[in-house]
Amino acid sequence: MSTATVDSGADRKLFKDTNKLEMTGRLARNPEIRYRANSQAVTTFDLCSTEEYPVQGEVRKRECWVTVVMYGPDGEKFAGEGQKGDWIGIIGKLQQRRWETEDGQKRAKHEIVAFSAEVKRKARTTTQS
Repeated sequence: MSTATVDSGADRKLFKDTNKLEMTGRLARNPEIRYRANSQAVTTFDLCSTEEYPVQGEVRKRECWVTVVMYGPDGEKFAGEGQKGDWIGIIGKLQQRRWETEDGQKRAKHEIVAFSAEVKRKARTTTQS
């Protein structure tokens, strides 16, 4: 049996929904920039965050792959700094994008809209001698 509570105006002031996240992980591909008709930059990249956890004395890994979108000059700046393999950190929010295909199929995708992104450690590069 479930119980329902009445939402008072005071409760709404105390409890507000939040949509903020922080992630670190590897830049899975080089950032790509495209420009909207109004010249606004839209930068996209993929982030792979790996979680390690124990199972019967063995360490296992689980990967979380997400698409990240940044708008404007901050995204352009990050695109010039980040390269595939870099360890990065982002702060942003989760957003669901919905659209309809040319044949009428409805589609939806979750992605992160980043407010900030920074390269925390560059990927190791190997030099050949």
